[in-house]
Amino acid sequence: MDNLLDIAFPDSIDREIEELHRQSIELRQSLARTGTGKRRDRERLETLERKIALTDRLIAEYSQLGARMAIDGQLPEHLAESRRLEQLERRGESRELAIDPAKLQWFRRRLKAWFRENRRDFPWRETKDPYHILIAEMFLTRTRAENVTPVYIAFLEKYPTVVDLANAPVESIEKAIAPLGLDFRASQLHRSAARLVGTYGGEIPDRAEELMTLPGVGRYTTNAVLATAFGQRAPVLDTNVVRILERFFGLEGRGEKSRDHYLWDAAEAIAPKRNLKEWNWTLIDFGALVCTPNPRCSVCPLQKNCDFYRKGRENPPRNG
Repeated sequence: MDNLLDIAFPDSIDREIEELHRQSIELRQSLARTGTGKRRDRERLETLERKIALTDRLIAEYSQLGARMAIDGQLPEHLAESRRLEQLERRGESRELAIDPAKLQWFRRRLKAWFRENRRDFPWRETKDPYHILIAEMFLTRTRAENVTPVYIAFLEKYPTVVDLANAPVESIEKAIAPLGLDFRASQLHRSAARLVGTYGGEIPDRAEELMTLPGVGRYTTNAVLATAFGQRAPVLDTNVVRILERFFGLEGRGEKSRDHYLWDAAEAIAPKRNLKEWNWTLIDFGALVCTPNPRCSVCPLQKNCDFYRKGRENPPRNG
């Protein structure tokens, strides 16, 4: 199997679990305000929590089964259909990935030199603890790294291990990450911790197909953890990296670009053979500081060979 990273439970089921958690949190808060509360509300809360526990267990078992079947060359029905459509899409694509080797080597050298002088320092870059790195990557989704730092430090002081997180009430986790505006992550963090404790003895697995069974963990987060915590050759692709690939190499993604197989193939093609941890950080930092949505071409060390910059010079905007 060439791509085990898309093995996951259907998104609609995960959304239903999030809704059950939301209702459960609201009911607990209501009961806390009113004391013992109405018997009907207490019974409803018990029913919700039973549904959550049962469904979460089924999801864990199903996801692990899907991963095992993928390794054996088999897939559950909905995953088999998804793989079939993916293969059809790939065969139907007319996009050829052609990256000039000389241009790529120049690109790597320039970016690595830039990173040595401009790398950003964050606490999750100073650790090899897989749990700490997983928490950071889940926080960094849709959030500026500068805003994550104080929450990350306080969170790990409160929940220093996976077991501590698994034993914490969901509403406590929700309060801890409230400054990030990621309320939906609370139940994902809690469910992921419970699964890690129940299935992996509190350890973070070092295989993509196992990491992908965790709620809220997609291909980017999986690869970031594998590269940073375990030193594996696992490139990442997010909006920052997409911009760099499209602009410098003249590539063109389709649809939701951070999920585009063509751009993922490109991210794989440009990645060096070793030290993917620092390479991934290089791309992320460069996309955050230089190749931004409103690009800072005047200070870009890549402008000499950048397709985007060259086209801009050949076709400057007209006044009037």
